Amino acid sequence: MLIPESRIETAVAANAGFYSFPNGNLEYPYGVKNTGIDLKTTLQNSYKSRLIILLGELDNDPSLGTFRTTDLAMEQGPHRLARGTNFYQANKQLTKQNDWEFNWKIDTIKNVGHDYRKMSENAVKWIISQP
Repeated sequence: MLIPESRIETAVAANAGFYSFPNGNLEYPYGVKNTGIDLKTTLQNSYKSRLIILLGELDNDPSLGTFRTTDLAMEQGPHRLARGTNFYQANKQLTKQNDWEFNWKIDTIKNVGHDYRKMSENAVKWIISQP
């Protein structure tokens, strides 16, 4: 998101514990304040890239893995599934408000929780498939 000129064709963010939201009023790592980016240009360009937010349908237990519980992290949602969904929706809403191109996708894997093996198996299809 912060380096839209990267040469990555497809990136996958799977079951993240927290996200950097497209909010210029929130300091990094929860927002993009003080990152030195031109918020409009950098974000607009990053949305042209292909990012897959990959979530486990059952990844709703915050006691598994490393899970931030700071006040700002908890504002993103009570668990990884909620945080990933909220992150995707916030970015989608921003692009819609500004009539920007949006090539990000969200994929929620049924019957999978916080399981890196099963998530990796599902990430592969996005990485090898053509946009």
